[in-house]
Amino acid sequence: MEEMQNKWKSLWDETSSHRFRSSKDMQYAFTFYHYMMNRYNSNLPSIKSFLMNEIDTDRDGSIDDNEFRTLAAIVSGKILTPETIKQYKDCAFPILKTETVTKKEAYGVVEVSYTVTAPPTIDNIMNCSVITDALKQRMKTSSHFPLAPPTYSIGEEHDVSFEMIYDNASLTLEKLDSIRWRKNKFICINDNVENSTSELGENGPAAFRTEIMLLTDDTVPLHFQLPPMRAF
Repeated sequence: MEEMQNKWKSLWDETSSHRFRSSKDMQYAFTFYHYMMNRYNSNLPSIKSFLMNEIDTDRDGSIDDNEFRTLAAIVSGKILTPETIKQYKDCAFPILKTETVTKKEAYGVVEVSYTVTAPPTIDNIMNCSVITDALKQRMKTSSHFPLAPPTYSIGEEHDVSFEMIYDNASLTLEKLDSIRWRKNKFICINDNVENSTSELGENGPAAFRTEIMLLTDDTVPLHFQLPPMRAF
């Protein structure tokens, strides 16, 4: 939701300014469903978060040889060779300095070479385009072995209970009772009561609101949900 609000801020602000429905409203549900299904097309998952959560398994902030081999396998997508691993390491942890020191010993002259490489950190891996480009490409195209968790799943019709309540009190109570026995995961109730008929009584709509509150009494309210019986 935060990504969508940032992406279409002006449309969100305009919709929020309307007390009642308007032809210029942002259709939140329509937008949400389609955005979630296509989210990675415009907003790739964070490569750095992937490295921190999936590669740095001991959470020490450093990538050891075992962790780097996992990363190399993911990037390569095929059987690893020592040459391939070295190629990736040279890219992620390049040589910073090479120095040769000459020492005179009793048995002769000894030359010692020192090689200093970049530390095996996640930030240094992020500077290697060979690795990051491969991860981005796999996140975009891989469906069989995805690196990022799916943004949505296809549900079944029996997961949802969608009911309209009308002026007919008996029919409406039947619909509400059917929700009780079905125990659906998602519930949507549309209030289509137009006239408070003699069957409904003067307090018919309020009575049905009470019934709905009892129906959802065991649910956990969302943080943005209005208090009971409060109108906009």
